[in-house]
Amino acid sequence: MAMRTRIIAAIAAVAGWAGLALQLVLIVRGLGLGPGLWRFFGYFTILTNVGAAAVAATTAAVIGSYYYALPPSCASYWYGGYYHCGSVYYQQTWSGNDVVYVAVDDPAKSGAPPPQP
Repeated sequence: MAMRTRIIAAIAAVAGWAGLALQLVLIVRGLGLGPGLWRFFGYFTILTNVGAAAVAATTAAVIGSYYYALPPSCASYWYGGYYHCGSVYYQQTWSGNDVVYVAVDDPAKSGAPPPQP
């Protein structure tokens, strides 16, 4: 599941950044560099698309990544086999002889068990 999510997020990020680049080139070609950049970043939809592409790229980079420790500033709690730190869920697993934590999708979305008392 994590690999599929990562691939979908990567495709969305590439499509989003490619669309933004094409739109920037077309606007700058018609108006020149200064006015074109001003017009490009003046559109609310452009700013929204930049945010969406950034989120997709971040998701593609984070989901499935391995960490040797939970973040130190994390007030984590156990959620049915997962650690929840802020908006990220980690699943504890082994990599050779080392305990690692893998960033995973929200387990509630995939039908994982509810928190244990």
